Amino acid sequence: MTTAQQAVFARHEAVEHLERLLHTSENLRNLSLLLEEYESERHATKEQLSSALAAHMNDLRSGLDGLDRAQDALAAFESRFASIEALCAECASLVDAKESIRRLGAVHSNVRQTLHSAETVATLPRQAAEAEKILNTSNDSASSLLRAYLSLAELEATVVKVKHALDAFKSQQATSTLQVPSLDFYFTQVHRAMTKVEERVWSTVRSFRTVAERNPAMLVAALQVIEIQEGVDRELLAAGQGGSKLRKGWRARCMQQLAASLQESFAPLLQRCSKIMAEDADVEQLLREVLNEANSLILELKKTRNVVVPCFPPHYAVLLVICSECNLHVGSMLDLVGLSANRLSNGDILLCMRWVEEYNKTMKLINSSSNSKVLLNSDSTNNCTSNGTNNFSGVAMLLEKYSSRVAEILGSWLSNIVEQDFKGEPAISQAGKLWTPGPVDLFRILDEQLGVAATAGGVLIRRVAAEAARMLRSFQQLTRGKVAASEHPLEILCAVANNSQRCHSLGLEFVARVKDLLETCGGGGGGPPGGEAGGIHSVSPASQQGTPGSHTTATTLSNTIDDSEAEADLKDACSSFLDIGDVALSSCVETVFGDPGFADLFGRVGFSDGWLSGTVTDSVLATLDDFMHDFETWLQPQLYRKLVDLLLGETTAHFVAAVTMQLRSVQERELKALRRDVAKIKSFFGGLVSSDRAALECQPLMDTIDFLASDSVESFTLSYSTLLETAPGISPVLLSNLLAARVASDEDMTKADAKEVMEACRQVFAGKKQPSSGSSAGGAPVAKRKATTGSRALPGSRDAAFMAALNAARRRPDTAM
Repeated sequence: MTTAQQAVFARHEAVEHLERLLHTSENLRNLSLLLEEYESERHATKEQLSSALAAHMNDLRSGLDGLDRAQDALAAFESRFASIEALCAECASLVDAKESIRRLGAVHSNVRQTLHSAETVATLPRQAAEAEKILNTSNDSASSLLRAYLSLAELEATVVKVKHALDAFKSQQATSTLQVPSLDFYFTQVHRAMTKVEERVWSTVRSFRTVAERNPAMLVAALQVIEIQEGVDRELLAAGQGGSKLRKGWRARCMQQLAASLQESFAPLLQRCSKIMAEDADVEQLLREVLNEANSLILELKKTRNVVVPCFPPHYAVLLVICSECNLHVGSMLDLVGLSANRLSNGDILLCMRWVEEYNKTMKLINSSSNSKVLLNSDSTNNCTSNGTNNFSGVAMLLEKYSSRVAEILGSWLSNIVEQDFKGEPAISQAGKLWTPGPVDLFRILDEQLGVAATAGGVLIRRVAAEAARMLRSFQQLTRGKVAASEHPLEILCAVANNSQRCHSLGLEFVARVKDLLETCGGGGGGPPGGEAGGIHSVSPASQQGTPGSHTTATTLSNTIDDSEAEADLKDACSSFLDIGDVALSSCVETVFGDPGFADLFGRVGFSDGWLSGTVTDSVLATLDDFMHDFETWLQPQLYRKLVDLLLGETTAHFVAAVTMQLRSVQERELKALRRDVAKIKSFFGGLVSSDRAALECQPLMDTIDFLASDSVESFTLSYSTLLETAPGISPVLLSNLLAARVASDEDMTKADAKEVMEACRQVFAGKKQPSSGSSAGGAPVAKRKATTGSRALPGSRDAAFMAALNAARRRPDTAM
């Protein structure tokens, strides 16, 4: 739409609008208002148009300015295109010469590096001389050593790089006639200076004790040099250059230098030790000199601990290294001493063991701040030598020799003690108990040996305790042999039984003393006597005269026998004395029932008129009463009660054996006599043991009576089953005499009936025997002894049959024990 059209359209709309406004006569009255409104709107519209026109003019002016700038930019761009075309033409010419340019750049770089390397190589002698001058400025200057090393380390790295470059160049120019000049003069200067630095470092480390006291800063500087070099080694290793000449491993060499220094210190001592092995040597005097010299070395080590350890880095664990080396050389010293153990007296061996304990105590004090304790193994049984063979260590040789001598001494005393105990008359205590002096003498000797061992520390205490346990077992074996070898009076046997109980008590006291001594040795946490000497004293002849317990030691020794094993072994040996008491009591029972007159009484049980009337049983019990009055006087109450139990069991067994072998008739009078015997036995022993115990021991005899009184196969079988529960040794063979007596005296029972009963009993016995065949026989200890007692008056085969029946009757089930 054009502007003219828009104007016409606007006029037309205005006319229509005016017509609408003046459509009525009332609207004509408002004509003036309309004119005013019109004028205001026209004025506003005019202002709006003026503003819009001004804005359009500004936009037009800006657009014209932009066009001017664009025209200028296009002109500049056209000029740039011209420059680009010129540069492209120049680059096209350079591309053709790029290889020449690259070579020229490489040559320039190589020439510059070569000139720099040449300048560096040329200055090597001067810089090495400067470093050497720094090193020689002051031999005791710590800073000069560190500065010289740092300077030379850099020069040494340069030398390695230059050598590597020369080697590479020579390999590339192998066929060339070009002569490469030798630079060894320059390299030698650096190597010579670095060698002097190394010599200074290692001389400082080898003299670590002296340097640490006089100039600790020098030792610290040397260790700083080693640490810096160790860092270089780690970097080379991480970079895969473990074979580089710059990697030196100085830390390991430092440990070797420390070991070499200590070896030099101990060399004169070991040389003196070797003189002990000479045939004409004064072993005692040389031993004291050796130990005194060793004391001096250890005490010097202790004095230098406070100044040496702070100089070393903590991760070097230098104290552990020093202690380990000392242990190695001290062990060698003791090995040389141990080779002459046969020529040393027990006093000299004790002197060595005391020294070892004091040495360990001192080493513990020296190494108290370390978590790892490296102390001499003073009870090792063998050491591996350089050629691979196993030899006893020196300390083990000394201990072995001392133990063998103690065993020899104790062995000779043992046989004499046991022999005198059985030869002489037993002594009577104020309470009337019998005893012999053997136990007192035995433990007095053991206490003396223990007291001597206590002066040398826990290791020797354990050895003596082990030897004491062996001696106690030997004493028990000799006593058993004496008891079993021949007949002895009841007084001697009672004394042996009392002695066994006394030995057990004395043995437990001995174990307690051993335990206390070991705990005392193990509790010595404080410093040893002697102040700064750390408990290692000068050795003199008087030092051998120690008192028990005067040298407390720490439980720092590595031992093949620990405290608990030593105590357990001793307790086990002491408990075996109670078995000796049982053997002696069994021999008492054997002697009582082996009395010919007493045995003759049992030979009349089961068939004689005296037995039927009760006279025989009364005589048996009266005889037992006489014996038991003596036993009650002679034996300790506990042993007497145990003997009563044995006599009760043996009495019942003799009655059962006598009935099974000698009963000739089974009538009411025999059954009544048997029941009477049971009642008398219970009554006799009822005041000495509990009623339940008496009833239990008499039960086999009661079951035998029930068997004899049975009236049918079933009742026989049932009663025999019950008998086997209380006396499992009664076999069907032993029942044959009972059944024969029943057939002979009972018209209602025939041989066929007896045969049927016997067959049923065999089946019962076979059924009972199968599940219990693996169990051991119970019963009183006397049943386990040799069956040579009982009815000595019985002749020949009858005696053997009675003994078989007696042994069967002695057996008791395990539940009855």
